[in-house]
Amino acid sequence: MALMEMHHVAPVIRVRNVHKSFQNSNKMFKALTDVSLDILPGQIVGLIGASGSGKSTMLRHLAGLTTADLTDNSVTVLGRNVQSAGVIDRNIRTTRANIGFIFQQFNIVNRLSVLSNVLVGSLGRIPSWRGTAGWFTTAERMQALESLARVDMENFALQKASTLSGGQQQRVAIARALMQGAEVILADEPIASLDPISARNVMEILARINREDGRTVVVSLHQVDFALRYCERIVALKRGVVVFDGSSAAITSEMLHDIYGEKFSETCMEEKTFTSNQSICIPLEGTGMRAPESAGAMVS
Repeated sequence: MALMEMHHVAPVIRVRNVHKSFQNSNKMFKALTDVSLDILPGQIVGLIGASGSGKSTMLRHLAGLTTADLTDNSVTVLGRNVQSAGVIDRNIRTTRANIGFIFQQFNIVNRLSVLSNVLVGSLGRIPSWRGTAGWFTTAERMQALESLARVDMENFALQKASTLSGGQQQRVAIARALMQGAEVILADEPIASLDPISARNVMEILARINREDGRTVVVSLHQVDFALRYCERIVALKRGVVVFDGSSAAITSEMLHDIYGEKFSETCMEEKTFTSNQSICIPLEGTGMRAPESAGAMVS
C-alpha cells in the first residue's frame, strides 16, 4: 500500500504517546519515549535501530506482552484496545488470537512433531478441552498441512521439531501464525540467528504472505539490507525515540550512520556493495541475494 494513501485508510495498529521505563542497576532506563505510530492494513513495516533502541520492546507493547508506563497512552490493534495508560485490556486474549508473534528463538516445542507445532496455532479458536487432549479435526489437520505447504515444509510434517535447522524451525513458526489465522504478524528479529540463505528464505516467505494474503507484517531487523529490500516502510528507533518513519527508498547512508553511529558497518553483510545512487549497504551475489536497482526495491 502506497504511503501516500495513509490518511485515507483506518490504521490496523495505532500507538499513541507510549513511554516505557525499566529499572537498571538502581537507575531508570528509558526504553521508549513518547512513541506514536499508525500502521495501515496490508503494510510490511521494518523496525530498525541499534541494539537497545527499543525495537523488541515496541513489538511486545503491540502484542500486550509488555505494559507501558502509567501515563496517558494507548495501543490498539485491529480496532481493539490492547492497553491504555499502562494497563492491559481485560479482553487481550481475544485480540491476541488475531496477532501472530514470531520470536527470534522460534518458540516451538522440540519434542512435538512439526504438524503438532502448527496445530497449536488453532488453540485460540477451539474448545480448551480439545486443545488439552490434543484432539484436532481432519479439517484442522488439513489446514495445518496447507500452512506448512505455504512455507515449503509440508514434507517435514511428521518429523520432530528438534531435528530441524534454525531456518526450518522459523518457517514452522510462520506456518503456526498462518494456522492461527492472524491478521497481523509481528516478527521480532526473526532472522538474527540464521545464515544468509535461511534468512533470505524466511524474509521472502513473510513478504509473500504480506503480498498474497494482505496480512499486515511488522518485523524488527538488525540487518538493514534485508529491511530495505523487503519492507516498503521503515520505522527507525534511536534510544527509544522514532527518528525516521517513511518509505524505505528515502533512507540514505547518512541517516543510517546517524541511527547506528559507529555500529553502522555491523548491520551489513560481510560481502557487500553499494548502489550507484545511494550509499546503502547491499549484499553481493555471493551471499545468495541480488543487489536491487535502488535501496527501496521490493521483492517481485
